[in-house]
Amino acid sequence: MKIISKIFFILVTIGITSAFGYTVPLPRKMVAENIVSTGAGNFLMSDVPTGNVVLFNIYSGEIHTVVDAPPGRLIQGLALDSKRNLIIAAGSGTPYAEGMNRRLDSTPTVANLTYPPTETAMNIYNGFTGETIAQCNATGAVLIKDVALDPSGNYAYFTDAFATAIYQLDLNRLPECAVKIIPLPYFHDFDQNESPRPPTYFTGIAAYQNGLIINSYTAKMALYLDPSSGYTKVLSKGVGNLDGLKIVRNCMYAVDGLSFDVKVFRIHPDKANKYEPSLEYIKTMHDSTFTSTTGVAFSRKTMIVKNADNTLMGEKGQVYLTVKDLSRFPAVNC
Repeated sequence: MKIISKIFFILVTIGITSAFGYTVPLPRKMVAENIVSTGAGNFLMSDVPTGNVVLFNIYSGEIHTVVDAPPGRLIQGLALDSKRNLIIAAGSGTPYAEGMNRRLDSTPTVANLTYPPTETAMNIYNGFTGETIAQCNATGAVLIKDVALDPSGNYAYFTDAFATAIYQLDLNRLPECAVKIIPLPYFHDFDQNESPRPPTYFTGIAAYQNGLIINSYTAKMALYLDPSSGYTKVLSKGVGNLDGLKIVRNCMYAVDGLSFDVKVFRIHPDKANKYEPSLEYIKTMHDSTFTSTTGVAFSRKTMIVKNADNTLMGEKGQVYLTVKDLSRFPAVNC
């Protein structure tokens, strides 16, 4: 693996401390979007404008490039298939690049980035070599946002921030792109007070039991989906603009894309029917270091929250991680 940066620091003294924990800065011009734990303080992160995947250790500060993506690829969501040693990346799309370039043109940024037009794609990489195994697409895909593996580990599921559907990729048939489009229901009548009522688009996704929990940022609700049957159930309404879902046992952690807080929900399994879970709001984790928060990950008793100063639109243009030692804070009982 190619080392792109090696940073040594004393976390508590150099990082910004807060009631929540401490912060760890990432290299300038790195725009991390999603974060996945690989254990022992190591986290995979997506670098949006380059399409690269990097491995970062929060204790040593070492950063290694795992995937050196070809030009023209963007990246947002990440998943790790440890059984096959695959890195699975949600490949974003041209609408995201165009939108970000408009924002960058109107607001100065230290990062001085340019997002290239990019094909919407599901990118699969070899976790050892970083080589591309497959680049897949789905008919009608617009902006692929996030990805999760189902509990069996046989399929990867991708959300689309501008489509009422998710895409199922059969991992057993790689490098063949065996993609199935699973339509999701419309919920135009969810908010009777909002006019015009927004379409139901989906972003955050996580596996739970034999199904998936997916969040709609337009309808502000969480949905349970059994992908084998297509059965869906609304778990919670009015939950906010959630993204970056992570489930630990029966606790669901999600980033609110408007307040940039981390919201915690308890998932109640239905003992009589495992396909009928329910969702209960527990608490909101807020901290002064939470700005433009997009992702959360866990490693044992440590929670990592990915932040940025106004999504690189501010004077600093610095992406950083907020680290919380969960053993030193009140437990969330799920």
